[in-house]
Amino acid sequence: MNEAHLAELGAAVDRAVESLIPSRPDLQGLYGMLRYHLGWVDKSFAPIEADTGKKLRPVLCLLLAESVRGEWRCALPAATAIELVHNFSLVHDDIQDASPLRRHRDARSVRGLHDQPQGRRAA
Repeated sequence: MNEAHLAELGAAVDRAVESLIPSRPDLQGLYGMLRYHLGWVDKSFAPIEADTGKKLRPVLCLLLAESVRGEWRCALPAATAIELVHNFSLVHDDIQDASPLRRHRDARSVRGLHDQPQGRRAA
């Protein structure tokens, strides 16, 4: 195992999560808020390159599957679910604690750019 392999696994999780978040104009605010929290867009929902986190939990899931089965792709749905649940817990925590920052970015966007009820729906 090397850093390139870990990056490959993290990127696979990102692609899987992204495939689950549709681009619907009528729900741009909600999905834009999710993309912001995941580190894919800025506050105006324009695409950016930002720290999207280590993906430690889903990568561990994929590494475990790889060590047991010799193939990590079979565990990608489970790893994706783990990443989504983890991010839900981060958004929920930020709302509950009124945290100003998450990953060096404004966490208040969940409350400040959008009203708190919508932030809760995103979580």
